[in-house]
Amino acid sequence: MLFRMISYLCFTAILMLINFDWTSGLNPPRDVKIVKSELQWKPPDENNVRYSIQYKLVNKSEGEWQTLFNNTGQSFKFSDGFYRAVFRVRTERGSNFSEWVYSPQVKCVNVNSCAPVVNLSMTSGIASLTIAHMDNSLEKEHGGHLEFKISSWKVENGVNSELDSRLTDSKHEIFNDLESGQHCFQVQYLLYNKPYGRPSELRCAVNPETPDEIRRRVFLCSILGTFLLLTLGVFHVQRISYANMSKFQQSKFARGMKGFRLVAIDSEKTVYLRG
Repeated sequence: MLFRMISYLCFTAILMLINFDWTSGLNPPRDVKIVKSELQWKPPDENNVRYSIQYKLVNKSEGEWQTLFNNTGQSFKFSDGFYRAVFRVRTERGSNFSEWVYSPQVKCVNVNSCAPVVNLSMTSGIASLTIAHMDNSLEKEHGGHLEFKISSWKVENGVNSELDSRLTDSKHEIFNDLESGQHCFQVQYLLYNKPYGRPSELRCAVNPETPDEIRRRVFLCSILGTFLLLTLGVFHVQRISYANMSKFQQSKFARGMKGFRLVAIDSEKTVYLRG
């Protein structure tokens, strides 16, 4: 029993040594924070120091820290690609360094690449649109100044109809009395009445025909089919009548010309016959 306890303590100590991040007594950076799209920190009570900055994307499965740079600056302006990243900063001087200081996570309020998350359901002429945030930072920071611009249109034979727009701060919108066919929706943030971020993914659904629309379509198709058949029938009868008339006229002319023979054709192509 004692041997097992000693073995466990030794194993734990080895793991702690492997994962321990040795420091050499330097003071770390102070007040590490994110302001808009910039990582900022204040210098420690140390002279002639540099700062090492690393980041990790929280939504990545590998979870490895990546080094950005090592310099004497006290800020780093990041791009939209750092959404959901966490930074850490430490002080360095020669071979000495401080412990890491971690930043808050980068959220939608810090980048211009977020888009509303949209779900669409369609039932019997009614489209139900549910809107959510990638995170709650925009809503928390700007409150009533954040709106959604919903764009919708109908697709018919591959052609988009006229765009219809609606502004709302609701996360659940209903579109009633839609015509049958495919309808598409896309949502974008409006922050202080100006577009912010990216448009949402396009959501489309087909509104099926109602029984009345089906009956109406069948009725119209039957009328059109009947009209086409009548037109073809009339054309066929006229063609047969014309053919019979031509044969009759040719036969009558032939009988009338019987007993005559060609005498001459003058320069004006006048034909002279003699009976």
